[in-house]
Parts: sequence; structure tokens; C-alpha cells
Amino acid sequence: MRGSHFLLAFFIQLISISLYSQIIDFEKIKYLHMNKNYSYLYSYLESIDEKKISYNQVEEINFFKAVCSFELFNSDARFQLLNYQKLYPEGIFLNQVLLMLGDLSFREKKYKKSISFYNSVNSEKL
Repeated sequence: MRGSHFLLAFFIQLISISLYSQIIDFEKIKYLHMNKNYSYLYSYLESIDEKKISYNQVEEINFFKAVCSFELFNSDARFQLLNYQKLYPEGIFLNQVLLMLGDLSFREKKYKKSISFYNSVNSEKL
């Protein structure tokens, strides 16, 4: 009897974990990023339910969404990058985001803004 209660509790916990979590293939994300398949990567990232993953995973997803928007020249690239900077002021990808903001500003011929973003980069953390 005691064993059956244990098994029942185990299966209930297993089911609740699968209902409230989402398995994300970060190897796939990194592979798509490395191969510059930004359109497919963005679609994959959009399919992820951020309510079912950890805070660190959400940060990484938001970073890669911003990268895709930047690389695809999407009109929301600046918003995505600034949103990452606002949400994660101490984030692990902050320096890369600042560099992209600098590049984006340069691309838009906003040179003073570009220099400001480049000066904000902590080169020791690159």
C-alpha cells in the first residue's frame, strides 16, 4: 500500500512538472544562431511560453529575440534591444546588447548615440 501511494505521488508530481514547464532546446537555439538562420530562430523563440520557463531562460530568450530583430533589420530591433537593457540592467548579455545598439545607431546615422552606447560597453566582460 505504501509503495502505491509513493508511485501515485510520483506520477502526480511528474504530470504537474510537465504541465508547468517547457523543455527548450537551447542547442537548437545556439545552432540556429551560429548558422545565422535568424528567421527560423525567431519563429522558434516566439513559440516558447515564457511563463513556463525559468527567469534565466527568459533572459536568454529575450536576448536571442533581440539579436534576430537586429540581424533581420526588423523595425522593432531598437525596441527589443532597449527592452532587454531595461529588463536586465545587469544581464549576462548586456554588453552584446549595448554593442548592437551602438551598431544600430550607427546604421541609422545617429553617431552621437552610437558613441554613447559604445562607451557604455564594459570591454572587460566581452
